[in-house]
Amino acid sequence: MTKENAKDAAAGCTAIGGGIAGVGALSPVSPAAVGFGGGMAIGQGGFYLAAAIWDSFAKEEVDSNFDRLPIVAPVRFRPFEGEGEIFASLNSFASAVGEMLDSSRLLLQATKKLRGAIGRRSQDAAVLQWQATQTLLDRVQASIAYCSLTLRDLNRYAQEPPIADIKVSRDEVLQTRDRIFTSGNIPEFEQFVFEDTKATREEIRLVFEEMRSTSGRSLPPIISGKEICLLMSRSLNRVVIREYAIDLPDLWDLIGTGPFVPPRV
Repeated sequence: MTKENAKDAAAGCTAIGGGIAGVGALSPVSPAAVGFGGGMAIGQGGFYLAAAIWDSFAKEEVDSNFDRLPIVAPVRFRPFEGEGEIFASLNSFASAVGEMLDSSRLLLQATKKLRGAIGRRSQDAAVLQWQATQTLLDRVQASIAYCSLTLRDLNRYAQEPPIADIKVSRDEVLQTRDRIFTSGNIPEFEQFVFEDTKATREEIRLVFEEMRSTSGRSLPPIISGKEICLLMSRSLNRVVIREYAIDLPDLWDLIGTGPFVPPRV
């Protein structure tokens, strides 16, 4: 499954980011390496949170406030600061992840409002929210593609030590997943991600559920710091958001004279 690959890559981010944090605890590392570790934290938290939102499309939740378009507080990650091009690339990646989460949250809201409008047989509102879902489906897909591009750019800075020297096995990735899930605590070096995304308790609960279901099947036996960005990029390229969003019927069937049936994922 495409989303399964993205979750596997997110788990790999945690292991690589933890490896960078471990190296930094033993000896000083460059600000660039510290920044890269922060980027891996955004990759882990952002991809798991996105997967949790996408899976929520399947829930037949209804929003009765369907006369207005969805609104979310935009995600703004604290900026990476330092000298060198890597920091600009890190900020571009962070911005891309933020846009992916914003558009995904908006789409989730729009699907709930659409179900609400259908359930109340409000044709004008159904048209409004149907159009919103169409726009947001394209926006989410575009944000995923942009996120993938920023990762390929960031990969240039992962080819030198200490980042390139970090290697973790597939088993180590799954062991890290198990430790986090069992503890019920987000690793300290990743906590800022959930603060900056303003993740709700329910979203965090769903993130742990996504973590628990991570299989690692799409990961290579050994993952290195120098390839984790490309692994994430390739995983995102396989995500087709319309496979997880509602299967919208023809507009006429949706708002015509026939029975109003809530769309299903």
